[in-house]
Amino acid sequence: MLWGAPLLPTSAPLPAVGYPFLVLTFASWIWTLVKTPR
Repeated sequence: MLWGAPLLPTSAPLPAVGYPFLVLTFASWIWTLVKTPR
C-alpha cells in the first residue's frame, strides 16, 4: 500500500504494516467492551 505492495488477504498472513492497525483495532474493541456498563 505504502510501498506499492497491495494489501490483499492472499499476499501474506499479514504485512508488517498491518500489525499496528490490527493491534489498535483489537485494543479499541476490547477497551469499548470493558468500558461499556453491562
